[in-house]
Amino acid sequence: MAWEPRGDILPDGIARLRQAVGLPLTFHSRHFSSQSPYFQRFPSWRDGEYAHPKDGELFDLQMEQASSWGGITYEQDWMVESFLGVRGLREYPGRAHEWQRHLDRAAGEHGLYLQWCMATPADFCETVALRNVASIRTSGDYRYLFDNGLNWVWFLHTNALARALGLNPFKDVFLSHGKTTFSKGEPYAEVEAMLAVLSAGPVGIGDQLGSSNRDIIMRTCREDGVLVKPDAPISAIDRCFRANAFFVVEPLIGETYSAHPAGRWAYVTTFNASRQKQTLRCRVELADLGAMQPAGPVMAYDWRRGAWNRLEHNGAWDLELSFQDWDYRVLCPILPGEIAVFGDVTKYATAGDRRIAHITSLRDGVSFDLLGVPDTQVEIRGYSAQRPESVTVELTGEMRTLNAVNSELGGADEGWTWNAGAGGWTVRVRIGRVGHVRVRIRV
Repeated sequence: MAWEPRGDILPDGIARLRQAVGLPLTFHSRHFSSQSPYFQRFPSWRDGEYAHPKDGELFDLQMEQASSWGGITYEQDWMVESFLGVRGLREYPGRAHEWQRHLDRAAGEHGLYLQWCMATPADFCETVALRNVASIRTSGDYRYLFDNGLNWVWFLHTNALARALGLNPFKDVFLSHGKTTFSKGEPYAEVEAMLAVLSAGPVGIGDQLGSSNRDIIMRTCREDGVLVKPDAPISAIDRCFRANAFFVVEPLIGETYSAHPAGRWAYVTTFNASRQKQTLRCRVELADLGAMQPAGPVMAYDWRRGAWNRLEHNGAWDLELSFQDWDYRVLCPILPGEIAVFGDVTKYATAGDRRIAHITSLRDGVSFDLLGVPDTQVEIRGYSAQRPESVTVELTGEMRTLNAVNSELGGADEGWTWNAGAGGWTVRVRIGRVGHVRVRIRV
């Protein structure tokens, strides 16, 4: 009816809320009622219970409001409902195009991004002609009418279209916590959080106040809330489009990556999302990744178990997954000198460039930048066939050499250790005052 703060809930308005929260906001809007008082002022098409503006005046008003309230994103929901519900909007070709151009222009003039929701494939494709659509919902509402597995299938398949068009998907809010007095909680919170951040889009937490699982949430971001994401949205591989993993007992496999000067780190997830609730036995082959297949040997880091093994570029691994069980591997290139960097394994996107950037292969080892909140510790893990000779840290021209520790790092402020049996190394560094340092490992 009206896109205004309700007086019984927000008596001081939204700007006051924004000031109290201290964070920028995303505002949601659905379709219009034909009884809305707006259409006493603005021209519209009316069709039964629905209505839609004929021009961009009302959108100018909404974008001006959202900007004044401290918004950075305007989410247009129920897009297909608007299109199918108002015959005037589709009476002549080009009217839907003009509707979205008006929204895009008004958002840009008021410094806002747009998010599409309940969009048709035509709406997806229309974004190539728009400047301010930054993200798009690619699956159904969280826990609405169906179980998690169906939404995972929906999400990863639709993400393939979003990824091709340069859009960042949003998978809706999710719960990070277990059962509370008001909620049954989320038994698959780990998967929901992982898929949300690997989408490369927004991450929305819908928890009961005071119940959030901080450990799970922190796997998506740094201490300052900056998301640690891959370079592209995770999406289903070609193999998944031959058999829908919800209707049959077939693996749901998603992939994405982080690209660095030294190569590409691939993230591969596998799920048993079938409604048949049978045990899934499958083989995941690197050749199934298509263009994302590694060009050379990799260390496959098993994120859930903290283990790793070497795979040639045409390698594979076997899985046995119970209903809605999952597997997650990070494929890390083996660099000259037989060294591999797993990254910050406390995050889902272990090599995401908001944590570890510019991983570069050197003649005698590897270097990378660490980013984060000043005066916080970061641990990076990896593999080396032989014991590193030294680990140095550089900050604004000043260099220091880290001490090697023979066993666990324990409470050490900084240092590094190497396991002669498994070849695994851990480097612990304190982030500098400017929010980043450069690390060099010589082998």
